Amino acid sequence: MFTVLLLKVMAVTFYYNTSSLSLKYSSNIRINKLNNINYKRKNKIPKKVNNAVMQNEPIVIAHRGANKFAPENSIPAIDIAGKMGYWGVELDVCSSSDGVLYLLHDPTLNRTTNGRGPITKKSSDEIDELKIDKGANIAQYPNLKVPRFEEALTECSKYNLVPIFEIKFLSRRNRDINTFLDIIHEYGYEKKLLFIHLIIKL
Repeated sequence: MFTVLLLKVMAVTFYYNTSSLSLKYSSNIRINKLNNINYKRKNKIPKKVNNAVMQNEPIVIAHRGANKFAPENSIPAIDIAGKMGYWGVELDVCSSSDGVLYLLHDPTLNRTTNGRGPITKKSSDEIDELKIDKGANIAQYPNLKVPRFEEALTECSKYNLVPIFEIKFLSRRNRDINTFLDIIHEYGYEKKLLFIHLIIKL
């Protein structure tokens, strides 16, 4: 077992390594251990990944995918970023009420889809019926669905893109972070992604 370290007020970036979750943070940032978030890796052998997460040279990342050419946080936005030669893509992750992970930036479905209300209050069946109906060049992408987390990893793998996931809004944090980590392991991304989780204490 190991404990995920999260940060109050500021964002903290993790990368998942084959034996543990390693935390990268500025030495002057105070971190807080949340003992209720634990993860035990399943006994699965991950797929091999060629390149490491961190590099010693400047890199270019597509924010929410290539969102000037396709709707943000969509599969076409990831596809275009890959074709344009980006090193990685930053994407946002939320969960449904039943713990399925999706790409979505906002707490509600209102701005980018034909749905209404908080994503964390909707079941995966309800979300799967929705369409992304706003965003760049939306007319070129009829019937565009809200993508699941697994679909994003599959699309990134086509272009060897490094995904940078910001975990946004979760219906049950402990369960959903464990789901996130299980999927990372299942898809062989232990050494090839970063994720950010922001906790705000007011």
